[in-house]
Amino acid sequence: MIIFHILSLCFVAWTIFLSEREALAWLRGKKETLNKETLQKYHHRMWAGLLLMIATGLVLFWPDRDILPSIPAFQLKMFFVFCLLVNAFVLGKLMPIAAARSYKSLSRKEKMPLMVSGGISLLCWLGAFVSAFFLL
Repeated sequence: MIIFHILSLCFVAWTIFLSEREALAWLRGKKETLNKETLQKYHHRMWAGLLLMIATGLVLFWPDRDILPSIPAFQLKMFFVFCLLVNAFVLGKLMPIAAARSYKSLSRKEKMPLMVSGGISLLCWLGAFVSAFFLL
C-alpha cells in the first residue's frame, strides 16, 4: 500500500507543478486570465490525489491505529492534511478570479486571499511530506 501512497503523492506533485506553472504565468502577467476548464481540471485532479492519499493513508494507519495518534509527527501530519482539505475548498472559491480577471487588475485586498491560500497550500504539502519522514 505504501507504493500506492507514494504514487498518489507523485500524481499530486505533478498536478501541483502544472497548476503552479499556470498560476505563475498569471501572476507575472504572461497570461491575462487562465482557462476555466484547465483550472477545474487541475482542481479536480488535486482533490482526487488528496482523497487517494487519504484513502491509502487510512489503510497504512489501520494496523498502527493504537500507536500513531500519540506520535507528534503523526499529529502534525494530520494537522497539515486537515488544513489542505479546508484550503482546497477555499481555493475552489478563489479559482474563478483567475479565469475572469488579470492579476494586475486586482486590488491588494483581492490579491491577499490568493497569496495566503497559495502559501498555506505550499506550506501544508511540504509539512505533510516532511513530517511523514519522521514516521518511517
